[in-house]
Amino acid sequence: MRGSQGALAAVLGLGCAALAVGCELRLAPSCAVQTDGADAPRREDGATAGACPGPGRSGQTQCGARECSAGLHCVESPLPQCEPGCTSDLHCGARDACVRAPGEATGRCEPCAQQQWREAPAGCVVAERSGSSDCFFAPCTAGSYCDPAQHCTPGCASDENCGPTEQCVRAPGAAVGVCRSCYAPR
Repeated sequence: MRGSQGALAAVLGLGCAALAVGCELRLAPSCAVQTDGADAPRREDGATAGACPGPGRSGQTQCGARECSAGLHCVESPLPQCEPGCTSDLHCGARDACVRAPGEATGRCEPCAQQQWREAPAGCVVAERSGSSDCFFAPCTAGSYCDPAQHCTPGCASDENCGPTEQCVRAPGAAVGVCRSCYAPR
């Protein structure tokens, strides 16, 4: 037990979210040992192995006057606050992607190494697109849109509500969809 408490203290000292379940300690997926990547294995295209496709990201996003760390997204209720989960890949660390159940706007960050990726379709990746959009109370972050009541709501009304490597995917006839990675398999 003493060793477990020391490990828990060491993990929490890193600022990572942790959950003790019986004798098991579960870390949030975006908690990883941070390195400069110099000694990390490389893929054929030169990118660090295990890294997500597309440009690097920290997972930190603005939420009103505060900042949400990787693995958290901003929710208005009634004031902006950070809550577990993601509505965009931008809410995840460099080695994680936002994975959602079909039709769900909110998901969780999971390691990119566990995902199957494909080449992004032409025009999908738009480097200058931030996903942020203006709303009455506060700007909406990527993966959220400003609804008719002027509140940020998880989902997207257009690609402009998604991060630079995502697109808004809607069911046929639907006005609102969810942001999906340009590299995700169809």
